Amino acid sequence: MLKLLTKMVRFLVFLFFVASAYPQGATPPQGEVPGRLAELAAGLQKAEQAAAAVHLQAMLALNKSYDEALDRAIATAIKKGKLDEVLKLRTEKKNIEDGKRVPPDDDNDTPASLKTLRDSYRKSAAKNADDREKLIKPSYLRYDKTLAEYETALTKQGRIEDAVLVKTAREDAAAKHAGGDLPKEEEAPVLKGDVKPTLAFDEKKKKGGVLKGVGFFFGDHHVPIDLTAANPFHDFVEVYVSGYDGWMARRANGDLVADCCLSGKWKPFNEHNVRSVTMGQDVVCLTRAGELKDLDHEGKKPPGDYISRRFFFPVAWAVSRAAFDRDGILVKWGSYWHNKLQPSPPKDFFKGAVAFTAGGLGPVGFFTDRPPVTWILAEGKGSAFTFPERFKGCIQGAAKDQALLIMRNLAGKVFVTSTQKVETDADFAPPASLPPAIRVRAGRDFCAAQAADGTWQAWGKPGEALKRIKEIGPALDLDGTESDLNRSCLMWIEPEK
Repeated sequence: MLKLLTKMVRFLVFLFFVASAYPQGATPPQGEVPGRLAELAAGLQKAEQAAAAVHLQAMLALNKSYDEALDRAIATAIKKGKLDEVLKLRTEKKNIEDGKRVPPDDDNDTPASLKTLRDSYRKSAAKNADDREKLIKPSYLRYDKTLAEYETALTKQGRIEDAVLVKTAREDAAAKHAGGDLPKEEEAPVLKGDVKPTLAFDEKKKKGGVLKGVGFFFGDHHVPIDLTAANPFHDFVEVYVSGYDGWMARRANGDLVADCCLSGKWKPFNEHNVRSVTMGQDVVCLTRAGELKDLDHEGKKPPGDYISRRFFFPVAWAVSRAAFDRDGILVKWGSYWHNKLQPSPPKDFFKGAVAFTAGGLGPVGFFTDRPPVTWILAEGKGSAFTFPERFKGCIQGAAKDQALLIMRNLAGKVFVTSTQKVETDADFAPPASLPPAIRVRAGRDFCAAQAADGTWQAWGKPGEALKRIKEIGPALDLDGTESDLNRSCLMWIEPEK
């Protein structure tokens, strides 16, 4: 199977060579540069994805072989009566089965048998990584050569602005491949047909930026946003604003910085190596080690619940939360303030979901091949709701309470509804001029969509947050909430210049 996949990758590389060849000396027609760049980038991306698929199969085979070797080592240690060694080997076996990686180094307590097995594993894993890079390298070199010829042809034609676009695309690709920033098996699967950010904006997104914010929280206290906890860092990539009294932002390295306002005072806290995160009245995150953690308002960190499956979607709304595995199967359901759990959906209710958001009364799941669904919690009861057929293929959304739910489909088309009904005020209808969106956000009184170049367009009821979004220009991410009663704030991440 692995050999067949490798042959397929080489065939794709060959096709990429043929399709990307630009006739030397040919005159590029006016206005075709962005489309041509997108076409060439798509060809390279296919080669990268195909190589990643081969690498994934190789790693799965390696993990299986390692698991079997551990079984043999455990049996040998049992025969020799070495209890400590048996326990260490069993722990290693469980870690592998739970999706953890082999650690890069051994500690002093690691038995010799396990050191030997790990050393062999690391060498094989390094070879698999090298093999993946070798599969991609011909495609990248051809891509770079084609762009170099394209850049020269445009320059000779006096089309300097177009030539600069091509030069930027070359530099973006060179930086990406020089750093070994290639698809990894841990990343979410690429959705066919999904709108992608431009190469230039994607590079900025990876580097992160500075967290900015305006407004206030916490009811009658009207406490201004405090960014003291975020000021030391310039590499934020994601920000969330609570509908209640706090914010959190994730850095490019996975570290989480958060701040909650209690009785008019800010109390910051943080967490390291976060893979995914969500926010209701408190922060819920999944660490890269596989721990699902609640980080409460007091900044305390209750012991994490270790869950043995990988690729989680944590979701938090109001005082409750849920977690789903990579197949959309429910694996955790809980409440923050009391032990009595609200009725949960069937474990497979969201099966096949590729993303989730928190509606005002429960989680919303998104699918590539059918409309979104939600589990509405009200008056101690739970009920299923499937959105109308016109929302089929929506793959990402955002909501603030039950007031607004904004969604986008694979083609980047934006829809606005609510978590309980389809009708919305005319103020929230997406503008006709809205470009395809790569990300959407919702406040209580506004909606926002991000174009491929990172710029945001906002609409909704007049307010400070709406005016501010129109002024900030390109931002890596933004989120906010607005209420005439007690809070109005907007936070965004400004790219590093």
